Amino acid sequence: MTNNNQIIEFCELVEKRSEENKSAVELLFPQEMYGQVISILRQELDSMVRCIYLLHQDQTERIRLINRTFNGERWREENNRLITDRKMVDLSNELKGWTNSVYKFGCGFIHLSNYHNPENNDPFQDLPAIERQNIKQFMNGYHQFDLDEDLNFSNVKPYLHKVFIKIYDNLKCYVNDLKEDKNYPQKWL
Repeated sequence: MTNNNQIIEFCELVEKRSEENKSAVELLFPQEMYGQVISILRQELDSMVRCIYLLHQDQTERIRLINRTFNGERWREENNRLITDRKMVDLSNELKGWTNSVYKFGCGFIHLSNYHNPENNDPFQDLPAIERQNIKQFMNGYHQFDLDEDLNFSNVKPYLHKVFIKIYDNLKCYVNDLKEDKNYPQKWL
């Protein structure tokens, strides 16, 4: 399999997951299954940060990491050090400025936690004030969230579908950049 075929196959894998995630969100959101929507949102973000990370690699490293995906192996650097979600999220956060908050928030809905009862324990209250402010700014900038509103689960629920679509649309752009074999500056690594 040529390098280009491997990249295309990887992109198809990401696109399949993304389309399935979108279908699931469109079923779950009207049913008010917000915890599941957030879990899927987190999965979509996982795909996005991986694509961003690959776009910052040279062709050889990109193919090496894609092959690790196909072989069911975790991504590791050449020196065998694990490429952590934290490293990929930090890189993405430098570019986007909001991925860290969404990623961390979404993790609380993937792992069994007190976030699964948000009516009794609002997950936003566990975040530092600066992070809550950052989320409000993001929500306002992209989704017209009223900055005078409290940032709480009840006020954010109506925006979850829009947040998912924002990530979904961004991911499509990154996948297209991978297909076109673009490289982003490596200064963030």
